[in-house]
Amino acid sequence: MNALRCETFESFESAAEYRAQWDRFVLDVHGSIYMSFDWCRIWWEYYGQQRRLQIYVLWEGHELVGIVPMFIDRLRFAVVQLRIAKLMGSDFCQKLADPAIRDSWVEPVMERILNDLLENGKCDAVWFAPLSELCRTVTTVREVCSKNSSTLTVARSSMMSPHTVFVLPVRFDEYMESLDPHVRKDARYGVRRFAREYNLSVETCEDGDQLEHEFNLFKQMHDRQWNSQGKRGHFGSWPRATDFNVAMIRSFSKLGRVRLFRISANDHVVAYQYGYVFGDCYYWILPAREVGEEWDRLSLGVIAVVKMIEMLIPEGVRRIEAGLGHYEYKLRYGGKEYAAHALLVTRNRSAVWCRTRLYVLASRILDVVYHNIIYRRLALNCSFLRRPLWGMWVRSQM
Repeated sequence: MNALRCETFESFESAAEYRAQWDRFVLDVHGSIYMSFDWCRIWWEYYGQQRRLQIYVLWEGHELVGIVPMFIDRLRFAVVQLRIAKLMGSDFCQKLADPAIRDSWVEPVMERILNDLLENGKCDAVWFAPLSELCRTVTTVREVCSKNSSTLTVARSSMMSPHTVFVLPVRFDEYMESLDPHVRKDARYGVRRFAREYNLSVETCEDGDQLEHEFNLFKQMHDRQWNSQGKRGHFGSWPRATDFNVAMIRSFSKLGRVRLFRISANDHVVAYQYGYVFGDCYYWILPAREVGEEWDRLSLGVIAVVKMIEMLIPEGVRRIEAGLGHYEYKLRYGGKEYAAHALLVTRNRSAVWCRTRLYVLASRILDVVYHNIIYRRLALNCSFLRRPLWGMWVRSQM
């Protein structure tokens, strides 16, 4: 292998010359939409305040071998202060953050980035998360640290919520045949029963102006669904989540990547499925459905999932990335769970290692006091506390 050439950018404006090449490269190495130029750019616009952007673009000669958007954050808890680098999109509105790197170059790229961030003194630690077990980065980071054990160490390795992936065939009937016989029978019966009682229709909302209006209706339905269970839902939990998603829709609708499926019964909208298409993969962001005994009796949630898949297969979608978290219904309808990892790497110096471990301990205490007690318990009965997640808590988790 020839030597790596590394370019770094501290703004998306300065990296804009690579915009089209960036997305083509991410698709070429089977990367995710969460590492695409516009997803990272918009995420940074909403969640990059008081942080420093560090985009790595790596080449072998004239061949692009890696694009790794990161940022540097300065965290403080009482007297403990930590400079930490993270992958783009790894905390607020959290998604998988597998970096886009050509397979044969994962190790030298990771080694180059870790040396730049840690050995050159820019950071005390680097947090790689959430990383899918399907991504080579997990094992490679460990190998790089083992190879450079005199200077680098994995201070903490942990498991996060799993993520679910659907692998789809070329025909919808093949998908149905792949399901467990009992699940397949229930799904077919549920669709037929629903169709007997209502005129069932599914539409794809793609037009820009209509899409933003429809997204607002989807958001209201999503809120009602979760509020009925005494919970906040996605938009009530994450800071600025509504504005962030609207900005995503405005940008990605111009690229033809938004897919908002609207499911209606007798012309009354009863469910939505919201996501994005990138290459042959659908990134399933959120569902929403009407609540009530009638819709529960008709298994509306299940029908919405099956109809979404029926719409995606003819479009050439062969995979659904269904997000982080354990959901039994996703597994019943063909999804498979994969582990998501978190690795915290530091310089192998006692002072840095101790400071990092002390901050991790402090973040755990904050997690118990704020998230487990205040946010999840006390806020349920106190409107004053019923707010989106505290930014300091989100940034501190590792």
